[in-house]
Amino acid sequence: MVDLNGTAWTLILLRGVQVSEGTKITLTIKEGKVEGFSGCNRYFSTGETVAKSGRFSVREIASTSKGCEADIVEQESAFQHALIEATTYRTSDDRLELLNSAGEPVLVFAK
Repeated sequence: MVDLNGTAWTLILLRGVQVSEGTKITLTIKEGKVEGFSGCNRYFSTGETVAKSGRFSVREIASTSKGCEADIVEQESAFQHALIEATTYRTSDDRLELLNSAGEPVLVFAK
């Protein structure tokens, strides 16, 4: 299993749905923390993050609070909830899938 430390990704699917046109959601994993841009605001983990040996866990997320259009804010909230919901990951080629406890992909990223 690939260790995710030092990797950066761009979201392509959120619960099986394409990211809203014109928005870019990113995920960077570095030294036990996650951070990135969630479509409107920057976010970062404030608690322990596990991203190795197939296990994935983000306990808490904080973000900036810039105002954006309602649909972008809704997508951003759904992304952050899915990130916390993820318990495992798998990689193939240049893709990263974060899976929930039922083994269903909640977030799919590309490099």
